[in-house]
Amino acid sequence: MTISHRLMLIVGTALLGLIAIAGMSYQQIHRVYDAANFSTVNVVPSLLILSDAEVNTGRLRVRIYRHVLATDPKEMAEIDQSIQAAREAIEKDFKAYEPLLVDAEDRQLLEAERAALHEYNKQVDTLLVLSRQNKTEEARVQLNAIAPTAARFVDQMGAHMRYNERIGKEAADKAAGTLGSALQISIGLLALAALALVALSVTTIRSITRRLDVANRSAARIASGNLAAEHAASAGGQDEIGKLLGSLDSMRADLARTIGEIVTESEQVAQSASQLSSAAQQVSVSSEQQSSATSSAAAAVEELTVSIDHVGSSAEDASRRAQEAEGLASHSGRGVDSAAQRIGQVAQQVENTAQQIQSLSNHVQIGRASCRERV
Repeated sequence: MTISHRLMLIVGTALLGLIAIAGMSYQQIHRVYDAANFSTVNVVPSLLILSDAEVNTGRLRVRIYRHVLATDPKEMAEIDQSIQAAREAIEKDFKAYEPLLVDAEDRQLLEAERAALHEYNKQVDTLLVLSRQNKTEEARVQLNAIAPTAARFVDQMGAHMRYNERIGKEAADKAAGTLGSALQISIGLLALAALALVALSVTTIRSITRRLDVANRSAARIASGNLAAEHAASAGGQDEIGKLLGSLDSMRADLARTIGEIVTESEQVAQSASQLSSAAQQVSVSSEQQSSATSSAAAAVEELTVSIDHVGSSAEDASRRAQEAEGLASHSGRGVDSAAQRIGQVAQQVENTAQQIQSLSNHVQIGRASCRERV
């Protein structure tokens, strides 16, 4: 894994941790809100509706009592209307309560209230018939007879109200518990994210610094001239520092190979120079020997030249004597002339030979000087 990937992993872990904490916090806060808001959107309206139904029930009972006591037909008619309005108000309250039902128990309580109200209304209808017939005593007896039914209806609404109070308290407790668990979960997630970030950061930092130290040591070894292979430098991994270590190791190997080739070539050059020096010494010795031979040849040529001069002098003497004796022996003169010619030819050949020997001596001196300059 490259260093950039590790850094991206650290950033990603931090982001995931923040997102997880934010998401969990939002979820828990939403749960706390729902639990806390339950009292506002359900419990309180439910209690208000049941309280209003209880008030309407009280009004209904008061109006029924007034109906029994009334004797004026007009007043009874007005009370009948108010009794009917109270009944409708109670039914309206129960109808308004239906959207606020939360569970089966809540529905059972509502149905029990309606059943108790229905039973109470039946007995009230009987009472109102007696009251309209001005049977006051019988109506009072009936009024006392329906009192337990009215009490059961009121008790039923009281039980329903206590049920709503209980679920309201449970919602408040749930909100408090949810808030506590939300704090614990958030702290736990934050701790886990922090530990993960610390672990990744420490691991990444150690990996980077450790291998940077290896790279520094490798560069220092190369700078000092130590080109031996090092296992730590060659096993660097596939990330950026690993590639740097690989490049340093390749550079070290190339330098070692290049220097080895230079040493080998230097040894070969030294060997060639030694051979050239030996050859130059041999050429110098040979040149000295040739020079000595050339000097000897030059001395011999000089001696031969002196001898030729003597021979020439002798030839002139012989020629003069031959001329003197020409008269004595003509045929001897011809022989002397011929001998003189031959001696002249020999002298010319000797002179040419001397020139060639002198030229050879000059060439030998030039070759010897050239060899000395090369050495």
